Amino acid sequence: MTGRGGKSVVVLVVLLAVVMLVGGLSWWLSADRSGKHAAAETVGPAGSNTESKTAEDPGPDRSSQRTQAAHVPKPKTTATDATPQSGEPDELTTGAITIHLTGADGKPFVGDWTLEIEDTESAAKKDPGARRTLEQHAPSAAVNVRPGVVHSVCAYATGMASLTQRCQLPPQRPVAEVELKMQPAPAMLGRVIDADGAGARGLDVWLVPGFVTQSGHTSAPPMTRAGVTDASGGFKVGSLLPGRWNVLVGPRDNPTARANNVTVAGQDVTIEPITLPRLYSVVVRVKDEQGHVVPGVAVTGRGSVGGAVEGTSDGGGDVAFDLLPAGRWRVFANTTDGKRGVSMVDVPLQSGGVIEVVVRTMPAVGDRR
Repeated sequence: MTGRGGKSVVVLVVLLAVVMLVGGLSWWLSADRSGKHAAAETVGPAGSNTESKTAEDPGPDRSSQRTQAAHVPKPKTTATDATPQSGEPDELTTGAITIHLTGADGKPFVGDWTLEIEDTESAAKKDPGARRTLEQHAPSAAVNVRPGVVHSVCAYATGMASLTQRCQLPPQRPVAEVELKMQPAPAMLGRVIDADGAGARGLDVWLVPGFVTQSGHTSAPPMTRAGVTDASGGFKVGSLLPGRWNVLVGPRDNPTARANNVTVAGQDVTIEPITLPRLYSVVVRVKDEQGHVVPGVAVTGRGSVGGAVEGTSDGGGDVAFDLLPAGRWRVFANTTDGKRGVSMVDVPLQSGGVIEVVVRTMPAVGDRR
């Protein structure tokens, strides 16, 4: 029994020694790794004089540094420092075009002149404010425009005109400069007569450019010129650059009469009289679905072979129109509360009848009632 007990004690002592040895080795390895890691954190960049941190000098708290950095205010950017980034829209809503005008001799133009500038986007929408006419007295002028929109610019004076130039301000650049050069520009004279040969007074005459030649090359045409016939039906429209022009009488978008491809050279030109077709008068009466006349209704009409009218019905629901050429006419009526009506008629009317247009509430899109 005693021998066996002695052996058991020896085995226990050996096991205890092994456990202590393993524990000591593990502690030594852990301490070594921690020391190396701490040393690595205190070593600065190559060639620096950074000193190792000790337990007495742990250094600033890194979490505190991160928190402070997050609250450092960013420097403010002024308008002059701001640069539009690629692909970002600029918020500019107004730009300016500066026009420099020279005479035929290349020197700054001396005298009064007229600047015409047209917003082509608004003109396509038939906006009456698309074109501006500005009287000028100095050889340079600046005008505010919308950036990003193509503008047509031209100048004219008595017996002088410039070619039209087109200019578009990029959204990122609010200013641009345009140079225009005056050159001799003659006038067109003519006369408008009715079907009986008498002069037609007070009619609009529009000269729409076709191809304008400059030194043998086709150039951008100037904008439309306009005039009004006098008591004898005569008209004179000046400041026309050499080229071919179309003469329209009456409504510009649906003229009653016209003369096409009139050539203008280096001097004034007189064209043959323009004869109007026989014209008629009509009365349009607007009613509602109950048969009551409706005053204050906007009425417009358009002829199949020319002519256009517009007016407002009076207290009796009537509006009278003159100078309508014969043909099929479509007459529209629109009330202020959204009711609409349309009639198709042939002019002249039989036995002096009245064109009646009934306005009614139109169903909404998708309403099949």
